[in-house]
Amino acid sequence: MLSVWWGDCCKATTCSRWGRETSPKWVPNCWICSRTRNHRVAKDRFSARSASRRRRKYGWVLAVLALAFVVAGVAWAAWSSSWLAVKDVRVVGIEHGSPDEIVALARVAPNTPLLQVNTREVAQRVGEADIVADVTVRREFPDALIVTIRERQAVGWIEKGSRPWAVDAEGVIYRELRSKPSHVPQLKVKPSNGQAVEAAAMVASELASADPTLLDRIKSISAKSQDSVELKLDGGKSVSWGGPEKTDQKVKTLLALLKVKATHYDVSAPERPTTRK
Repeated sequence: MLSVWWGDCCKATTCSRWGRETSPKWVPNCWICSRTRNHRVAKDRFSARSASRRRRKYGWVLAVLALAFVVAGVAWAAWSSSWLAVKDVRVVGIEHGSPDEIVALARVAPNTPLLQVNTREVAQRVGEADIVADVTVRREFPDALIVTIRERQAVGWIEKGSRPWAVDAEGVIYRELRSKPSHVPQLKVKPSNGQAVEAAAMVASELASADPTLLDRIKSISAKSQDSVELKLDGGKSVSWGGPEKTDQKVKTLLALLKVKATHYDVSAPERPTTRK
């Protein structure tokens, strides 16, 4: 009994027939046997949980890999598939130019995969057209490219090669006109004098914003340099405007001076205006 109490019962015994070690005998009331059994049960449970965790981990890894393969396949198909190729280039917002010319400038080959089109480069090429003030290019799935144009707006016209041409607020001579317009003033400036054209166009643009009624009275705007802009009004009157700065102050001064009978008004220095009969 004493040897059993100290754990002899837990030792392996030798089989009398085969001479091999057999499983230890378990004694119900032996605390060593109970502790050993509990330890083995806990160990088995831990091993089972570890194996379950490994199976779940491997399952997640396989699922992620499978999803990655699917995403890669879809991306490759979208990048190179003829189902998402350019079939149509649509031009929006153009009024005076030719949509065909814009499409030609875009230089997008038919059936080019839509995702392979560099929209920024297309916008740069289209922006080279004189008539274009701003352009945006976007993809419209599954097979279209949309080119949205904002045209330049004329603030005056200039005679170039005996033909009238539209001029925008930046002084860009951008479009030949069929006839001389009456809703914007003529810019009597040499087309080759870029700075003078820009100054005259800027004054016309600022007058249109500051006082459209005054702009209606202006027949032409001339300039030999940036600081020598002159206005021709109806009735043969003229105005020395100077440079394109202080527009609001000059407009107020000129409107007050026009109440005085004169043939020439000088508002180039609006703080010290003068008139000449």
